[in-house]
Amino acid sequence: MNKLEHLLEGYLSDNLSEAELKELLALLDREETHLPELIQHLLEQQTVAGLGNVELRDRLFSQVMQRVKEQKATQAPVKRMHLLRWATAAAVVIIISGLIFFLRLPKQEGATVQQSTGTGNDVLPGTQGAILTLANGSSLVLDTLRHGMIAQEPGARVSLKDGQLAYHPESATAVGYNTITTPRGRQFSLMLPDGSMVWLNAASSLRYPTAFTGNERVVELTGEAYFEIAKDPSMPFQVTVKNMEVEVLGTHFNINAYDDEDAIRTTLLEGKVKVTPVVGSQLAAHSSKLLALGQQAQIINNKLSIINNVDIAAVMAWKNGLFRFDHADLHTVMRQLARWYDVEVVFEKGAPVQEVFQGEMQRTLKLSQVLKILENMQVHFRIEAGKRVIVTP
Repeated sequence: MNKLEHLLEGYLSDNLSEAELKELLALLDREETHLPELIQHLLEQQTVAGLGNVELRDRLFSQVMQRVKEQKATQAPVKRMHLLRWATAAAVVIIISGLIFFLRLPKQEGATVQQSTGTGNDVLPGTQGAILTLANGSSLVLDTLRHGMIAQEPGARVSLKDGQLAYHPESATAVGYNTITTPRGRQFSLMLPDGSMVWLNAASSLRYPTAFTGNERVVELTGEAYFEIAKDPSMPFQVTVKNMEVEVLGTHFNINAYDDEDAIRTTLLEGKVKVTPVVGSQLAAHSSKLLALGQQAQIINNKLSIINNVDIAAVMAWKNGLFRFDHADLHTVMRQLARWYDVEVVFEKGAPVQEVFQGEMQRTLKLSQVLKILENMQVHFRIEAGKRVIVTP
């Protein structure tokens, strides 16, 4: 057992002298790049008697962050880079248990870190689930149904397996329309009648035909979805949302079109798509843009712009079970949390809404765990009964 591992075990057991504690802090500062292997070893070997992974994670997090807070309180503003190294050391610890620490980008010199409390009314994370509205207007709550065929629709049989909805085409003279809706706190995936795959984020819906006929495939989206489109050059695929139409032949792309976001965003991961803004009720064909890999189309107030070199990992984080923020303000962070945890967010006067965040964490965390991470970086919350989160000064 090396010195750092020995000191970490003593740290967790509250068994270190003042001299050993100083030695541990110095080693963490110098050896932070080796922490992932060390913490992984501790977790795998469970060398700290009586500690499971969850408790180990929580104690590492709270104790290391306490040291970060104390370190910052005793340092002048010119020591900011030293503090960030400590924050990085804390980040490495959290990565091992599925979290990545948020490094807040301070707006003012000399900002201080304060710990707040008030997350006793916990909220569980979102899960797989959706509501399917059939052509006849009846609804099925998918997260309450067993696997197997769940409906016979015009032109297709509808089945459910492993949390995914699938359409199996049959010959028919009529076509109906279905709508799948994910409430806040739910997400779901489905295979369309042509074999295209769609993943819906929370608070979203997709309206689509039970069979694709004619010379085009058209679906209507609200909220956010990721698409992997089956190639069929003879039948182009179109996604319509408010103020935008996306046309594809066969490609992978993500559309974020929530009503409470400042823009409609289409991000291309593979292939090509053509994005056209809708002005009033008319397509502004003269403003169409063809996206290339890694580009994002943004429509703000009916004006289309193209962003290059988009952070694809941040765009796709929700589908991959993560929150990932790239220089996001607090309102952006809280909108995502509100949709996934199905909570109401209220900002009290004086709350630090202009702070900027970057980093990622698992969407499987309880809300109190998420807020605890933010609280350690000078954002304060309380969770009230009825799933209401108050952001306080």
